[in-house]
Amino acid sequence: MTTTLLTQSTTTTRRHGSPLAVITGAGRGIGRSIAHALAAAGYDLEVSVFDSQEVAPTLDAMPRSIHACATVVDLRDRAAQDAWAYDLKRRHPRLNVLVHNAGVGGPCIGLATTKDF
Repeated sequence: MTTTLLTQSTTTTRRHGSPLAVITGAGRGIGRSIAHALAAAGYDLEVSVFDSQEVAPTLDAMPRSIHACATVVDLRDRAAQDAWAYDLKRRHPRLNVLVHNAGVGGPCIGLATTKDF
């Protein structure tokens, strides 16, 4: 089964030399607040949101001085997790901050370590 990710960005490219933060569950609540704080501190962002309706409000709230990319990912789906992680690693071989904020019930969804990036 192929997993297709819906991604939307505020800009087409990242700023040279800027730090990168990856945040899961950034479409609302604590995750969105963390994204705002890191954006205000000058981080470029790669965030996951659960619902496509969360993409525009999440990106619209970000400062235009940073690069922010929101991707719809159902983190309950292992194939979607893998697809997003592979895409992130392909586009960004290094990241500075990882905030695994998304909450799901049930079995463990897997862990990422610094060795994965």
